[in-house]
Amino acid sequence: MRDWTPFQRRCNDQWGQLADYELRVSLWIYRRDREICETPTTNLYAVYDEAADAVKFGKAKMTRRRLSNLNVGNPNPLELVATVPAPAGLESALHRLLSDHCVKGEWFRASPEVMVVCELLMAAEDFHRDASENRDEEDGKHNDPELTVEVFCGRANELLDMLEVAA
Repeated sequence: MRDWTPFQRRCNDQWGQLADYELRVSLWIYRRDREICETPTTNLYAVYDEAADAVKFGKAKMTRRRLSNLNVGNPNPLELVATVPAPAGLESALHRLLSDHCVKGEWFRASPEVMVVCELLMAAEDFHRDASENRDEEDGKHNDPELTVEVFCGRANELLDMLEVAA
């Protein structure tokens, strides 16, 4: 049997609901692609607090150090869900998108919409990892922050195509 992290167990428990929100989340980012990509580059991360059932979306140049600092001020253990290079504007766009689920500051209730964003960030992290492993030494594309936005937008296009086929 697979040894799942608390975040993975939470996603698995809500899988049916997650699919319902994926198109809305992806399209929201897709519509804001240009304004998001015009911001400086940073690392976007998602951290899960199982005890509070909350997720924090933040940005940091050194994500592991940031996670260490967050753990100092939090009585609950935190799990790093994903970290990807991204335009800084993606973090604030996600905060606006998920504002109805905000618990406090950058912490969001682990609702289906929030879980979808985490799933998309994990997909972007996998995409970056695969690109890094298969990259040509000269291209540097594996660390391109716009790839993270492209993962969100690409998923929106896939879902729209599926809807057209089903119609």
